[in-house]
Amino acid sequence: MGNPGLPVETLLLVPIAMALVAAPVVWWMHRANQRDVARAERVARVLAEAIALFGSEEAARVWMNTPGEFAPGQPPVTPAELAASEAGARLLEERIRRTTHGVF
Repeated sequence: MGNPGLPVETLLLVPIAMALVAAPVVWWMHRANQRDVARAERVARVLAEAIALFGSEEAARVWMNTPGEFAPGQPPVTPAELAASEAGARLLEERIRRTTHGVF
């Protein structure tokens, strides 16, 4: 059985997550290049899934800013930092989905 995609409830949170991520940096968005826009989209995507997992924006924000060990032998990094890269965002999304479904 394939992955049916994100639940509708999560998709409805994406605009909110985008606004939350973009709000502090609106002043530079008009000058942002494609890399910056892509990075903001990745972080927003992970934040939306974290909100769905944790059930609140506050809990998701705490998690996004709490360093953790995501790769053996590497120093702790925050999910927000990890989500800045496409590979990091995909790692986090996979972990969130696995946690959501009880697969550790």
